[in-house]
Amino acid sequence: MADSNPSDLLRGLEILRSAFVAPGSAADSLPAAVARAGEVREAIDRLTDEVATLNQHVERALPVIESFERQFERALPVLESIKRAERGIQQVMRKTFWPGREAPGEGDSAGGEG
Repeated sequence: MADSNPSDLLRGLEILRSAFVAPGSAADSLPAAVARAGEVREAIDRLTDEVATLNQHVERALPVIESFERQFERALPVLESIKRAERGIQQVMRKTFWPGREAPGEGDSAGGEG
């Protein structure tokens, strides 16, 4: 199924639901379900095609997702190093430009990092 149409999906699900959840007893709803068997089969086929299309999209997306995950794992140590360097630079700036007192805007947050 090349074009995914959400309304087709919903219509197919509604046909399935209405065929199997009809008011009355099972004996009462069986003739209606049999009468709609062709419709139900078409709905099942459409849904099966849609699921196959979705599976293809997922299979194509998995390598990209795995690649992002690997890139993130590689970048994480670099980001941590940058964070540590930033803290070091802040300490040097504090000691150089504001000896004996905290730098403006740092308050109590500088001592709570770790």
